[in-house]
Amino acid sequence: MIFKPEKYTTVFLSYDEPNCETLYDHAQDIFPNIKRVHGVKGIDTAHKECARLAETNRVTIIDGDNVVDPKFFTYTWTIRDSAAPHNRVFSFSALNRINGNKYGNGGIKNWPVEMLLNIKTHENSEEGKHELDFDYKNYLEFNYAASTIHDVATAYQAFRAGYRESIKLFNTLLYKDIDYKNLDRLWRWMHVGMDHEVGIYAMLGSRYSLMQLLKDRERVIKEVYDIEKIYDDIVRLHPHEDQLVEVCNQFGKIIRAHTHDNNIQNILSIDASTQYKKDNDPPLRSTQEFLDNEYQL
Repeated sequence: MIFKPEKYTTVFLSYDEPNCETLYDHAQDIFPNIKRVHGVKGIDTAHKECARLAETNRVTIIDGDNVVDPKFFTYTWTIRDSAAPHNRVFSFSALNRINGNKYGNGGIKNWPVEMLLNIKTHENSEEGKHELDFDYKNYLEFNYAASTIHDVATAYQAFRAGYRESIKLFNTLLYKDIDYKNLDRLWRWMHVGMDHEVGIYAMLGSRYSLMQLLKDRERVIKEVYDIEKIYDDIVRLHPHEDQLVEVCNQFGKIIRAHTHDNNIQNILSIDASTQYKKDNDPPLRSTQEFLDNEYQL
């Protein structure tokens, strides 16, 4: 299969992202034919609205906090037929500005329209199935970062991102069973980011979520739709950055005691965060054996 993003309906999907209008304008400058879905409550419901706008058999969805790489729509990928591409989601990596993570979190995805219309996930999921995210088994994981995530326009947005990602990355029953890639990503969410204006809030959200997951996983999953109240309760009691740093480090001690993972330490300083991102590349998502070429113009 020859995959050219420019050949497919593309939809910009936004809800309440503070910077979504600016990012939509940017995406529209790159791809003038882009469509938009905005303000639809529920992740599964909103994705189905995107599918209904599709004029092709597949639809590319760009989340409302993404800055798209201008080259994305100029590239071509050759996907091997043995990978059954017609029934798979093409999941592109995204770069996170706070911590240097580069994986599928919030990145651009190209969906088979019929699949998207028929799945039941998130708020429409059947009990115990894909309540918090889509089914990764259907994904072909591309290493190329097609966008940069700007989920940091406000402190709350950063907190929410960290909170949700800890839940997604801790996708096993036991902490010791988290695979090394997700463990690396989780470590970055918990330690790296003081060099960013709202990085402390992302680390705070990540650590608080993981701390609670280790105590009562089911309760945390049920509370995922009430993150704003959790954020308000914590920040109201600790309004100053130095207080938040202390709270983060306290959360880290609790997590370390529960997991016996001595790699969990105090958050990195501003200079250490900057240096860590320069010196440490995130792990690649996949071997990309489904591709005959990385990409070509």
